[in-house]
Amino acid sequence: MKDFFLQFGLEMKLLFAGFAGALASITKEKELSWFQRFVTVLVGGFVSTYMTPIVSKTINVGDEMKYGVGFILGYTGLRTVEWVMNKYFKKKTEDSEEVNEE
Repeated sequence: MKDFFLQFGLEMKLLFAGFAGALASITKEKELSWFQRFVTVLVGGFVSTYMTPIVSKTINVGDEMKYGVGFILGYTGLRTVEWVMNKYFKKKTEDSEEVNEE
C-alpha cells in the first residue's frame, strides 16, 4: 500500500502531518461550512506532502524536523501556496511583461 501512495509522490507521514495541521487550523475558523472544512483539511494534507521537501531544503532543516515543517504547512495550507506563488512566480511574470512592453 505504501508503494501505491509513493507512486503519486505521497509520503504518508507528511500527509498525516498536513492533515493534523489543517485540522488544527479549522478550529479557529468559525464561519466555515462542512465542505469548506473538508477542503481545507484535504488541501492542507497535499500542501504538506508536496511542499515540505521544497521548504525543508530551502530553509535547510534536517529530516528529523520535516514533519514539523509539514504540520506548519498543513496549518497554513492555501496561504502558503499563495505566498510562494506571489514571491517566486508573480515577480517573474511581471518582469517578463515589462520586457515585452519595451
